[in-house]
Amino acid sequence: MPDDDARGCTIKYSASGASIHPDATTVNVRFIENRAPQNNPTLSQKITDKLRTKILSQTRLKQTNEANASYEFKGNITGYSVSNAAVTQVDRPASARLTITVNITFISRVGDKKALRSRFRVRRTLTPTKPCRKWNQV
Repeated sequence: MPDDDARGCTIKYSASGASIHPDATTVNVRFIENRAPQNNPTLSQKITDKLRTKILSQTRLKQTNEANASYEFKGNITGYSVSNAAVTQVDRPASARLTITVNITFISRVGDKKALRSRFRVRRTLTPTKPCRKWNQV
């Protein structure tokens, strides 16, 4: 059902307009915990890995596990649900809606030393003929 289709999904992050302080050298992308009542057991690791890869591949920052990293990302998955989006004539789901909610906290220890919190909610419709293989945005 949708959980099988969701395994092939990816999430793309965008940091348009973001700038890195000249004194920033390291980032600590902490494990994104899954606190959703219903969940996909591999989702936490996938989101953590995708966020870490995105940051490391598109910036000059180096990953560290030290508490004094220039920047830190941490967060948790608070929602994971699958619901019927449409029903066929024989009371079978023609499509399902997958909704994932993730809370992320960004901490800067250089420059203005701010902490920002954001909630991301992703909704995608999955169908038997067009399963979710890639998500294009968050």
